[in-house]
Amino acid sequence: NNSENIHDPLRRFEKFLMKQHWMDENDISAVSNEERMSVLKAMERSEKRPQPKLETMFQDVYKEMPLNLMIQEEALQKHMKKYPEKY
Repeated sequence: NNSENIHDPLRRFEKFLMKQHWMDENDISAVSNEERMSVLKAMERSEKRPQPKLETMFQDVYKEMPLNLMIQEEALQKHMKKYPEKY
């Protein structure tokens, strides 16, 4: 949809690069494919790493954990105890 492309910063940047004659459609396609492959390889490497413990999502975010996160962490702990086979 052309109206969506107007607001898409990547499409606008591609048009700018082509207007300046710095890149053409083939260059943009090549860069896009290269970056897509880079992301897929990073995802594959990431998926091979051990999963972090779920509890760690509450650590190292705030100097002092806010009450709402304490409540969420407690709810998560209860949930994990109720359904240990899922974790």
